[in-house]
Amino acid sequence: MTGLSIHFNRRLKNSWYVKIIHGSERRELNIPHRLEDAPEPIKRALIEWATLPKHRRPELKRALRQRRRKLEELIRSVIDEQFPLPGRPEKTPFQKWPTGGCRYDLKEVFSSLNSHYFGNRLVSLLRWGTGATKTSYERTRKDAAGNPYHCITIAGVYNHPSVPRFAIESIMYHEMLHIHIPPRKEYGRTVMHGPDFRRLERAFPHYGAWRQWEKEQLCPLHTAVRRQRKKPFLQRLRNPEQGI
Repeated sequence: MTGLSIHFNRRLKNSWYVKIIHGSERRELNIPHRLEDAPEPIKRALIEWATLPKHRRPELKRALRQRRRKLEELIRSVIDEQFPLPGRPEKTPFQKWPTGGCRYDLKEVFSSLNSHYFGNRLVSLLRWGTGATKTSYERTRKDAAGNPYHCITIAGVYNHPSVPRFAIESIMYHEMLHIHIPPRKEYGRTVMHGPDFRRLERAFPHYGAWRQWEKEQLCPLHTAVRRQRKKPFLQRLRNPEQGI
């Protein structure tokens, strides 16, 4: 067909596109290399799709748009059926951040709580927050294959020698509860800390002591850590026990 050239592109997987050469009537149709042996009806459909004209009249534009959509559905259905892409191997998320801190190892804390309160049913990646962050959180992410996994981030201010064991266990337990009792939709809003969540959280043996410690010690500790991090690097090396 005059005015149309076809290129088989090895980088394309299950998509195709047409390039109109500016200032001429020529067009370049780029299709996946694996469609080189496609059935004749698919080749004709691709050529028709690439050579559909353009019109300004609304009724003709509507008819062309409908025809283009039907051609695309036909092409894609055959591609998915006869030329499926090889499936990606499932990737298990791996621990990519160091869990050891200046006093506590997040992995050890998580394993201890998981065994004692959750029957070793919870699985999550773990990491420390950067700097003197005060916010801890749990997020559900997806790997390359689209499989969801959990990730718990513990606030960087907890990575300090003065933080007591009950505090690091309490904040970890709180974030693990978000995995055990996931958020739910209720009246159009997302409920993160529902009644069941609050009941289990308050049942934790160190809940009261942790809340009292956060109320009295967290802000002063945050201020001290921020000041310590502003000191020159060599000075922090000489006094490692005073900060992170």
